[in-house]
Amino acid sequence: MNAVELFRALSAFVEPMLLKAGDKLFEANEPADGVYLIQRGKVQLTYPNAAGVAVTERLARGGQILGLGPLFADRPWGATGEVVAATRAGFVRKDAVMRFLDEHPEGRLAVLRLLSQDVDRCLGLIRNSGPLISKAS
Repeated sequence: MNAVELFRALSAFVEPMLLKAGDKLFEANEPADGVYLIQRGKVQLTYPNAAGVAVTERLARGGQILGLGPLFADRPWGATGEVVAATRAGFVRKDAVMRFLDEHPEGRLAVLRLLSQDVDRCLGLIRNSGPLISKAS
């Protein structure tokens, strides 16, 4: 199963949502009790940096699944998801995701691949941000 197939399969469990620009899909530090499937539209993901300034992490578009990391790490959202263009999305509750993966083990590899892509994306951001530790001369 690939990411597209996983998205389609999880779509059977969605609670549909129609959102307009400015709506919040989720807020940082709220419990992540499910995942969001972005069916159409755009959602900007921002997080507060060490100085408390909101930094854009990325722009999610149709076909993307948001929330796998916090869901499986059993931690709250690390970012805020704000709708920037009219968006159709679906929310899939944690119990439905887990039940699906129990019944369809082939979906676990798709989840693992998506989580690995997230890690690679984050590492790329770190690499492009410059040195984390400055060397004393």
